[in-house]
Amino acid sequence: MDQLEIPEGFEEQKWRSLVRRGRRDMRTKGMANFSLGDTALEISQTDGYDEQRVRSVTKLWARQINCPYEQLVTYRRVAAAWSPEHRREDVCWTVHQTLAPQPNRFELLAKEPSDDLDVEGLGRWHTDAASRARQNLPGSPSGTEERIEHVKHMLRKTPEAAAALNALSDRPDVIEAALEYPTFRRAYREASVARGSRLAQQAETVAPEPRLAPDTPASKGTAEGHTASEEESPPLADVRTTPSSVLRAIGLSTNFAVAMQRAVIDLRDEMLTTEDEAALTESIRRVRAVCDWCEHVVTTGQTDMDEGLARLLGSQDER
Repeated sequence: MDQLEIPEGFEEQKWRSLVRRGRRDMRTKGMANFSLGDTALEISQTDGYDEQRVRSVTKLWARQINCPYEQLVTYRRVAAAWSPEHRREDVCWTVHQTLAPQPNRFELLAKEPSDDLDVEGLGRWHTDAASRARQNLPGSPSGTEERIEHVKHMLRKTPEAAAALNALSDRPDVIEAALEYPTFRRAYREASVARGSRLAQQAETVAPEPRLAPDTPASKGTAEGHTASEEESPPLADVRTTPSSVLRAIGLSTNFAVAMQRAVIDLRDEMLTTEDEAALTESIRRVRAVCDWCEHVVTTGQTDMDEGLARLLGSQDER
């Protein structure tokens, strides 16, 4: 130790004793962390030392005793939080560290942890019990609620949580059990409705326009030599002479047909409940009735409707 650097403000004999103590404590376990912290605290309380000087001298001492500076700062912080008369030699230093920020730490450590904190029933303080006392997630969750909170904490990002939920799709028993929870069913229905609305909006933006008649400029040269399949295609509308109300009705029909086709195809991937199937069937029945009535208006020019249809549409309005 002849080459040992002695910092300003310390006598050589005093500093050498601190270094010897630090090196001895580094070779021990348990409460040695408190001893290191007490020594670092003693250095920080040297008369005439400002914050910068404390940092400089503590780094020097840390280097000389082969201890990381950041670790010494932690030891010092915990030692400052726990005066010697409040420490428990039978409780590990990590518990003291975990409880250090807790305002009622002295009262907590004066007795053994309650059942709420010590769910493993160990009957003594340990790191998980200390974490529960601070209302933090324990390192080793115990019980369903803690395990769920642990998983939720790990899956904070939406894409990762969605991927995890999808990974459970190969376990039908899990999906069936989840459907027993009203909150899950409600969340699933709301998400499905939101997705359906989004897809419908996308379909409206790409819906095809009404087809032009063969004698319009855009279709000249293709009227002759058409195939049998073309003869069976729907009648075409001439945008130059067709009334706007007719074009509007054709456009609405086309948009509905395209959107409905896509929506029905997407149903293959949905988990339909009995209530969902009944609601869809009822909705399709109403649409069919309205389409029949629309055809009646077009072919007869009369907008009257029978009592059954009026009642059907009336019940829909009431909803």
